Amino acid sequence: MLASAGSGKTMSLLAKIEYLNRELRIPADEILAISFTKKTVDELAERCEIKGVEFRTFHGLGNSIMRQSGRDFRGRTLISEAETAQFIAQQKPDYPAEELMTFLSLHKNAQYSVADVIKREMVADESAQETARKFLKTYFKIYFAYEEYLKTNNKYDFADMINQAELAVREKPNVALGYKYILLDEVQDLSRNRCLLVRAILRKNPGCKLFAVGDDWQSIYRFTGSDLTLIRDFETTFGLKTRRSLIETTHRFGNPTIKISSEFVQKNPTQSHKNVFNFKGQPTPIHVIYNRPELRDDDTKSLNIILQTIIEEQGYEKVKTKEFQIISRFNHDLRRLKSSENLKIIPDDATGTAKIY
Repeated sequence: MLASAGSGKTMSLLAKIEYLNRELRIPADEILAISFTKKTVDELAERCEIKGVEFRTFHGLGNSIMRQSGRDFRGRTLISEAETAQFIAQQKPDYPAEELMTFLSLHKNAQYSVADVIKREMVADESAQETARKFLKTYFKIYFAYEEYLKTNNKYDFADMINQAELAVREKPNVALGYKYILLDEVQDLSRNRCLLVRAILRKNPGCKLFAVGDDWQSIYRFTGSDLTLIRDFETTFGLKTRRSLIETTHRFGNPTIKISSEFVQKNPTQSHKNVFNFKGQPTPIHVIYNRPELRDDDTKSLNIILQTIIEEQGYEKVKTKEFQIISRFNHDLRRLKSSENLKIIPDDATGTAKIY
């Protein structure tokens, strides 16, 4: 199911669980629901009226599978991102540690062999090929050293948890996964190794069905390996008979936000086509307020104008119960805003000031 932002994806997934259990009589403990963050999983479990359904993150599922296989990660330590970054930096590479760390994550989450990586990176242009060769020469030195470091220090990373679990499902007869239905939330964030794990579970359980919900317009995890081709080509990704449904109604915003955002996203020809609309016809205006340095305006003044505009449009009584998120490129700008005596955003009844998170 492809659904637009604010269309009720979570509600649809929970309604599906209720339908499976109450109408189709599928036992709750034979239903697996997977999402990507512990926060989302906890929210789903709390809101679900059907008790006994298994809610897991991919890493939680991976851990569970490894315990069944007898090859779990107990006694081993999950390596932190900071430790991985430190290890890479200590290798004194010719490239930024952050760039190499991202490539490492993409490589392991895609489950590509060394030969696969070389083949994918060797592009047609001769000068680009030379650049790729230099990068891969550095990268593979670090990759093999990193894998040895994990082994020597009895550590593992998040990709190992998924990759080893997928291998266990395929190769270990004692891994019995009696699911009749798998529900996959936020499918736009699916990486290749997560996809392979779900496929392995489906193949081990003939007759097990898959329900997935997501929105390729909201995919933001490319840096950790999410692959939009998996949702775009969903009909062939899992090798199942598939029906694709669309939910194009949003309850989150109206025009002109819908029109502007839809046109922007669909400039990318690989994004799916959706005609998003708000059936109530409620407007969501967009305001752009610029600082004017020549008048010595600072951003606190512009921010005050923006929030005052919202109050005028919606009314103070309605606005005072809402939360606002201020996004900045730099933390020091947020710290400056928090300490500014000029900033009076949404007046609190008690203090006349506002909180910035």
